[in-house]
Amino acid sequence: MQFIVQTSSLKQQIADEIKRRIIYGDLEFGQKISENSFAQELGTKRTPVREAFILLQGEELVNILPQKGTYVFTITEEELSQIIEHRFILESASLQALQKKATRQQFIDEIAEILRCHRAALEENDMQKCEKYDSIFHERIIDYSDNKFIISSYKIISDRAKAIRFRTIGTQDRFRNVLNNHEEIYRLFLDNNMRQCKSTLQRHLNNIQNSVRKPGIYERVFQKALM
Repeated sequence: MQFIVQTSSLKQQIADEIKRRIIYGDLEFGQKISENSFAQELGTKRTPVREAFILLQGEELVNILPQKGTYVFTITEEELSQIIEHRFILESASLQALQKKATRQQFIDEIAEILRCHRAALEENDMQKCEKYDSIFHERIIDYSDNKFIISSYKIISDRAKAIRFRTIGTQDRFRNVLNNHEEIYRLFLDNNMRQCKSTLQRHLNNIQNSVRKPGIYERVFQKALM
């Protein structure tokens, strides 16, 4: 694989590729990654790879440890709980505010299309597309808040949340459950039943913690953090 500089810088292209691998599990939590290996694989010099690592450290997706190397981020159970709480606070506030915004109908139309695309991806058994539309569903809730502080706060944890979510879902049955939850949240929002809508959102987000406790998933998400 080789990158050609087009609209974005080489370091950003490399960072985006590494980020993709972290999110979709090609790079595991806590895994050591090498400037030399990526430079050789991507057909570039070490400098843009090093700069890409620095960009990713700023997004808390990697940790650069002096004299030791660069490692994919790790997460603890407490941090996972905090991320879920963070997401619920932001998304529930956005949904509540959206009921009174002029953009409510535009949001409804866009979410309906996202759900349609998610169903199509599920029928195609395309798990990466399912994860994509899972992420977009939640991101659009945040974007439509039209609140720069909510949006910037969400961005702090969004990519780590994607990486965790893909490891805890990742199968057709689980993505079907995700889609069912999203459709229920959407229906309750349409009905202006915000109490039940937020309760369903809370249950939906808590399912991530429940999934993590399953054998095989727990070790994959937390084992590096426990070492």
